[in-house]
Amino acid sequence: IALSYSLYENTFFKSVSIFVFPLLLVWFYNYGLMLDRKNVWFDRAVLYQIFLRSSHKLAKHIRPAGRAYLDWVCAITRFDEVVIKRISFGFLGLVAAGFIVIPLLYSSDDLFAAKLDAIAEWPLRVFTWSALNKAYVFIVITVTGFASAIAWEGPWKLQKEAKKRSVDALVSGIVLGGVLCLYALFIATQVERLWIDKLPVDFETTESLVKTGFWQLIALSFLNSGFFIFLYRKTNGVVQLLLSAFSVASLLIL
Repeated sequence: IALSYSLYENTFFKSVSIFVFPLLLVWFYNYGLMLDRKNVWFDRAVLYQIFLRSSHKLAKHIRPAGRAYLDWVCAITRFDEVVIKRISFGFLGLVAAGFIVIPLLYSSDDLFAAKLDAIAEWPLRVFTWSALNKAYVFIVITVTGFASAIAWEGPWKLQKEAKKRSVDALVSGIVLGGVLCLYALFIATQVERLWIDKLPVDFETTESLVKTGFWQLIALSFLNSGFFIFLYRKTNGVVQLLLSAFSVASLLIL
């Protein structure tokens, strides 16, 4: 009960789980379709190919899925695809022109502004931002769902791992060095608050200092772990030394 409450009632976990749970579902679904999963060691290479199949292959089927729905609309309305595109471009042009013309006419005459308000009252009441957002989300989910059904159709076999690509040591060193400097500045700032005489007298202010930024630092910990896993075996000794200092700084930040 406590776990479910923290996942759905805590504002941080709610905003994170709404994205994490669907991703985990997709990854485990594609892992279940792998033919030789019983004989394969579940390592980083397998995770990488599952990620590619879940994201890159899905992205390639978004356009065919959208075209399939466009063909479906053409079949229902008995309009040619070219005609529907021309109508869509015409409405887009009308909306763009309306954003320029309507404000100018609205501000030029009060009587016209009153009539325009009366005309626009019903559409604005029906087509609210909530309704438009629901329609947009419906279209996105429908197209994405159809694309995922095409992309993840049937079982698949794990491909042989290609030659490992090394990461440019100069680029990774600059990134790690810059982030490490930011961490060092943050740690130096927080050292002043380690002494009791430096803390505020008010208990609520002290409690606020303890709680502020907790979830942000947890998110940074996951980011730091990703840096370490991705870069450690693909760089030279100097960058690996930076990664070690990076890990120590990550622990000190928490």
